Amino acid sequence: MPNIRSQEIANCPNPRCGAPIREDHPYSWCSKCGERLPEAIQGKLREIDIKARSEREALTQSTPEVYPMRYNVAFGSSFSVDQFGFVGRGVVTTESDTVVFSGNKGWPWPAKLGVFVALTVVLFSLLRIAILEPFVALVLIHYFCTSKRSLSIQRASITNVQRDGRWIRFTGQHPESGKGKQTVFKVDTEQGAASLEATLSSRHSVIQQAQ
Repeated sequence: MPNIRSQEIANCPNPRCGAPIREDHPYSWCSKCGERLPEAIQGKLREIDIKARSEREALTQSTPEVYPMRYNVAFGSSFSVDQFGFVGRGVVTTESDTVVFSGNKGWPWPAKLGVFVALTVVLFSLLRIAILEPFVALVLIHYFCTSKRSLSIQRASITNVQRDGRWIRFTGQHPESGKGKQTVFKVDTEQGAASLEATLSSRHSVIQQAQ
């Protein structure tokens, strides 16, 4: 799973801290030591935020939303699932009020462990090579311990939308647990990723203004 990070624009003015301040920094103080940021840095953060909002609004206005909108994506591998549990190739569909994940969902780790133990025992009885069986079992789990699933989350719950090229990350409320979960996936094209980012961000912005 990639680590999507925004560009560093400054450092904390506290000489004992010096933590990097990135362009998506949300506070007027250093989140590491609490030192208030100089007005010059705060002004630069405001300029970046205004520019990003303008770009998203311009993209949204130039491409009216027609639902449903479907995006072909790639989630992580079976050993690097996002917090909603989807892996491999899938589809993200945006409706007027919901976002739908469709694709393979990784099995929970207790189930994978049971399959791993069973496969290791069976393979050992067939191959009789003690070192080889665990690796073969892991490969089989990696490719086959998934099942077709679909999950809908409310667009109103989506926050922290970020994009880095074709990678998209955001937080949404899981419909079953009610907890905020992070998802990260790669859209097939950069144009599609920009469109999806604008769709999710503009919807969240409208909801915040209405409140």
